Amino acid sequence: EAEVGMDFIQALNKTGLQGDLRYARDIHIRDLGEGNYILIGNQRSDPWVTLFASRNNFQLVGNPSGIVENQSDHGGSPAGLNYVFKNMHPAPGESTQYVPFDTPQETTNFVDLTLTPNLTDSGYVLLIIGYDVPANEAAARFLLGGDLPEDIRSKLGQQNLRSIEILLRGHHFHGQSNDKLAIVAYRVTQR
Repeated sequence: EAEVGMDFIQALNKTGLQGDLRYARDIHIRDLGEGNYILIGNQRSDPWVTLFASRNNFQLVGNPSGIVENQSDHGGSPAGLNYVFKNMHPAPGESTQYVPFDTPQETTNFVDLTLTPNLTDSGYVLLIIGYDVPANEAAARFLLGGDLPEDIRSKLGQQNLRSIEILLRGHHFHGQSNDKLAIVAYRVTQR
């Protein structure tokens, strides 16, 4: 995730902007009330995301029972520690949860991208909350690669945008990230 952070710093530098790379342990709550931040990782690796993740429609939550609800047969087994992305308010045709899973060949994974106001509404926080590091890496490259569809890019330029959230699905060979991500669903909130 530090490497992903450096990619964002380089992208900022190319546009003439400055940025600092800081570890989660070096941030204080007052920092998140001013300016703009990018938080990379889930609750297990970056506890600061919990300040903002409750605003998300797609929330990474523990599923200690291992029971998968309303998920079509994917021919694999649930991945890792039984975490799922819970869809808090499913739109028609959406699943109630999105479950990372493994097959012998690859892992299917999800990552939630959210641009939301900071704690004082004076700037923004970009959250990259993936199930694992390969998902976070792929999502960062997705953003830096300019691969957002035109309808989403146009919404980002609107003056009355409060937040935007995008749930992505990707596949990767075990331990390797994959840049081929698909948008599963997204939400836009206006001011």
